[in-house]
Amino acid sequence: MKKTIIGFFCLILIAAPCLGAELMQMGGAGIGALTGLDAVLYNPAALVNLTQRYVGGSYIFDGGSLTAIGYLEPGFSERYNPSISPYRLAGGITWVRDPADTHRNRYYYSVALCTEPVFGGVNLIYKQEKGKTGAFRMDVAVGARFFERLTTTLSVENLIGWTIGKEAAYKGSPNIRLGASYALPSGFLASIDASTKLQQAADISLGAAYRFRSFAVKGGVTLTVDTQTTKVTPKPGLGFSYTSVRDETSAFDLDLALSYVEGRIAHSASFGYRFH
Repeated sequence: MKKTIIGFFCLILIAAPCLGAELMQMGGAGIGALTGLDAVLYNPAALVNLTQRYVGGSYIFDGGSLTAIGYLEPGFSERYNPSISPYRLAGGITWVRDPADTHRNRYYYSVALCTEPVFGGVNLIYKQEKGKTGAFRMDVAVGARFFERLTTTLSVENLIGWTIGKEAAYKGSPNIRLGASYALPSGFLASIDASTKLQQAADISLGAAYRFRSFAVKGGVTLTVDTQTTKVTPKPGLGFSYTSVRDETSAFDLDLALSYVEGRIAHSASFGYRFH
């Protein structure tokens, strides 16, 4: 039985779509366990995981390139005391540059609220198009944490969108993502996510991570199903994380990841500094 579990874990690791550095490492799984800029991009509710201020950047290459820089604030999270208030707050401001997008610059204004065990988050995103008026988009996410180890999350990207002035109506399809993660005291984390863009494609992602001291190895696979042709495309990935704790008040984080999609290798890297 023990050999079977180890073999299954190794299969997941070698077998993880091009997302941010954290999600790419686990093959698109684990939205509820995010703590860095990926929390802003894919699940604003996960910002309640913040315990310190965070400033960092991320670079993703998958045929094109995407760059993100942001500052995240735990707000009242680090001073949370149930006897004083049942709420925790977090938020952040993030800039994303995507040359392949019509709206090349995107600005994320994020807020997350937690009332234990339920939490929620909202992104208000301003998309700037060169030479034209911009557009707004809204993402929402809700989740719950059970038994202090099981986290479930529902995130809807591009739920609402509208343009400014006399531009054409905003175009975009909502991306619905449902995830569940379970963490063990030994440092092992297992996640499963499912996502879909209505009438386009559906993804099923399995991911795992194992942390030992300052290091973590992460991996997984996403199976993408084209809803029109029923074609299934596997997207495996593997990642590595390192956390350098300088003292009790600050730490550096480094995340590196690779993924493979139909003959193309994508890679990403992110760097963050956490401090009080």
